[in-house]
Formats: sequence, C-alpha cells, structure tokens
Amino acid sequence: PTNHEPIYKAIIRRWGSYHNFLKERKVNGNLIRGYKWKEWENLVIKICKRLYKNASIKKQLNGKRLYPDVSVLDHDGNVIKLIDAKLSSYLHREEILKYYDECKKIEFWCLHGKNNKKLNYKGIEILDSNKIKDDLQKANLNEFSKEIEGLKKPC
Repeated sequence: PTNHEPIYKAIIRRWGSYHNFLKERKVNGNLIRGYKWKEWENLVIKICKRLYKNASIKKQLNGKRLYPDVSVLDHDGNVIKLIDAKLSSYLHREEILKYYDECKKIEFWCLHGKNNKKLNYKGIEILDSNKIKDDLQKANLNEFSKEIEGLKKPC
C-alpha cells in the first residue's frame, strides 16, 4: 500500500494544518475530517470488540461527563483500561489527563503521527497506527491493517 504520511507532513509544513490546505482550495475540511474521525473511531471500536472479550463502548465513567470510546472491563465489571481514538498523536495535556483519575491504564490510538511524545504519567500510552498494526498482527487480526491504511490517506 501507498504511504501518504510524507504528503500529509508536507501539507502541515506548508499550510500549518490540513484544514488550511483544504480551505485554500475551497474544500470543506470539516466534512472530510468529521467523516474520517468517525470512521477511525468506528474502526477502533470494531478492533477492540475483537481484541477484548469485555469491551464496553462509550461507557460513562463514574457519573461524570466522560465517555471514552472503549472501556476494557475485568470479570467484575470494573474498568481496567481505557482506549480513545484520536486522528493525531499531537495531543494536549488536558486530553491526556482527562481520564487519568478514573483509570491508570489509558491508550490513545492515533491514526496519524508517531509515538514520540515523552509522557510523565505511568500507564498512559500513545499508540501510532504502525504500532497498532504490529499488535494486530501478533493477535492474528491482520484483516484490519488494510482498513487502517485506507483511512490514513489524506482524502
């Protein structure tokens, strides 16, 4: 498959964001980004349902307004891991910490970017799409790799 990440990075360098690139070309980037974000979230949920027997989708955490994409539960129904789908690995501190009081094992599954962020919080991981594909291969779930690559394409 073709890797479009170099093109995406060049667009970011030149225009500052993919949205600015699309705006200059009079394309409604919100439609594309919104679609891609939802498709990525749906794929992460589909993968997690196969990976984890006790995966709960959009489970509200302790009555708060927190709804991670996937909560992995132990046999008693307690949350042992949270997984949240993100388009980019360029996360802000607030995004990283918003679930930390509720669960100390959190994974952010990122379609774009690399896992090069140094985190000072034990139990929080940022997984880029290559790491996710490697983990899927180890779990004999290679069929999702093609879908991931398809979503990585800029348009």
